[in-house]
Amino acid sequence: MIALAETALSSGRALAELGGGSARLNSPIVLLAEQAQALGLSQDEVVLAMVETLPSGVLGLMVQGQAVSLNPAGQAQLAQMTKGERYSLKAKPNPNGTWNLTPLPSKAEEAGVIEVGAQDISPRLQMAPLFTGELKSGISNIAKLLYRPENMSDLSELVQPGVLNDLFEALARPDLLQLWEGMQIEEAALTPDLLREVVRNFLGPEAWLAKGRLPPAKDIKGLLHRLLSSLEQGLKPGAGLSSQVMSKLPLVRGALEDLESAQVRAVQAQAQNEVLFKMVLPFKNEEPVHLTFRRTSNQWGLTSGMTVNVYSESQALGPVWLKTDLHAKDHVDLTMWANRPEVLERAHAGAEFLTQTLQEAGLAVGRLDILPGPRPETTGEFVPSGRGLVVDIAA
Repeated sequence: MIALAETALSSGRALAELGGGSARLNSPIVLLAEQAQALGLSQDEVVLAMVETLPSGVLGLMVQGQAVSLNPAGQAQLAQMTKGERYSLKAKPNPNGTWNLTPLPSKAEEAGVIEVGAQDISPRLQMAPLFTGELKSGISNIAKLLYRPENMSDLSELVQPGVLNDLFEALARPDLLQLWEGMQIEEAALTPDLLREVVRNFLGPEAWLAKGRLPPAKDIKGLLHRLLSSLEQGLKPGAGLSSQVMSKLPLVRGALEDLESAQVRAVQAQAQNEVLFKMVLPFKNEEPVHLTFRRTSNQWGLTSGMTVNVYSESQALGPVWLKTDLHAKDHVDLTMWANRPEVLERAHAGAEFLTQTLQEAGLAVGRLDILPGPRPETTGEFVPSGRGLVVDIAA
């Protein structure tokens, strides 16, 4: 259980470090009359604002180069943002003497395009179809990805221990084999820093290009694209690849669609000030571990804490589920489900040590539940609501 909890916590922190906890300013900022007067605001004037660290060490909003104090609702919004974010705000007086500074949509938003900043977890997608045949159904590739099952079964099957290793050897691609071996995780060498690196790499090259940086060498999406290219060469006459090797072609295509489907859903959720991101951690000699990051926004547009769901199924432990709720920066609630009695006993025996370890790391454990059986099916699983989104499904 300690390893699973560390996986969830370190992965959640890695996502936050890349900006996964950042939210867009989507509600008006309310200023007092004297604040508006000090800024020299006039009705319908558009002013520039930037999120900046104040001398006190907390994030503040600089409007026209001046720091403005915010009411609790405005400060709550600001706490979810990232230093350096810029906004155009339209000023409008209220009958009670206060003023509203309302965020204006970006040019991309006005044009109906989802704009993804460098601080976002969801990269701007430039996705080419994974097939070249004509789409007679009239459904675009983006729409197909949105309706793809979310369990990432093809990717999970492909990263099972030994599957890709055998495939690269059969293709005589020692270069790809070496890259893949560097991406796999050894359970004995599992550390928080390693997990952060794996999460960063899984976000895809677009996330790094959006930051103006080169993608990491350990990029599983890029690796699978190169593998797909090698397999498609085998479709040519005289290529000499065995039927057993070529039988993996649909699986590789499906794994890439799993990755891109997760990216599309992440972009869709992000446009609604929410987080929904799925990934699979590949282990060298163990079954892969599934991670899901979730965060919803409430009716006021503010964001809730992040939930990291971990699922693992191995011969040693059987199926194990762990739900980790991250509140603010230093509070966690943990719930674990397992089928095997011996696994539950080991979890209970290690619960005190886990709590102590988290406390030493500066985290307060509010709840720690260890429950028998599978994780119950929840009726309120979060999916992007589709608020304000129009999806073009034309070919």
